[in-house]
Amino acid sequence: MNQFQEAADAIRRAAKQHEAFVAAAAVLDRAGSFEQAAEEAERRTQAATASLNQVRAELAEAAVAVTNAKAEAAEVLATAARQAIAIVAEAQEKAKAEADEIKAHAKQKAQATSNAAQAQANKAAEKVQMLQVEAQALEAQVASLTEAIEAKQAQFDQLSADLQALRAKLG
Repeated sequence: MNQFQEAADAIRRAAKQHEAFVAAAAVLDRAGSFEQAAEEAERRTQAATASLNQVRAELAEAAVAVTNAKAEAAEVLATAARQAIAIVAEAQEKAKAEADEIKAHAKQKAQATSNAAQAQANKAAEKVQMLQVEAQALEAQVASLTEAIEAKQAQFDQLSADLQALRAKLG
């Protein structure tokens, strides 16, 4: 029995050793899974880091592009402002030139109208002067005719008086 017991003990030890190997195998399997998971995590971390670096580079490029676009926009706005100022100045100059031309034309018309009015006034003044001369001449004629009428009236009165004296003498 002793041999059997020893064989049974040896089998039990072998079974326990086998259980320990199975447990060790399970631990090694888990360790392998952990190692694989760690390697996978490391690969994913590296891929994520690469993607992050690429995104950072793209972001830096975008920031440079935005800065450049802002500078270009500022330059375009400045150019547009200068052009607008030049256009407004040119329009003001044209408007002033047109206004000056209109003023000059109006001044010429006013001068022509004034000259025509002055000429008419001069003609009217000449006519008035002629009429005054004629009126003075007519007044002189009237005065002369009045004197002649008065002289004729005096003669008539004298002749009437003489005629009455003759009639009175005749009788």
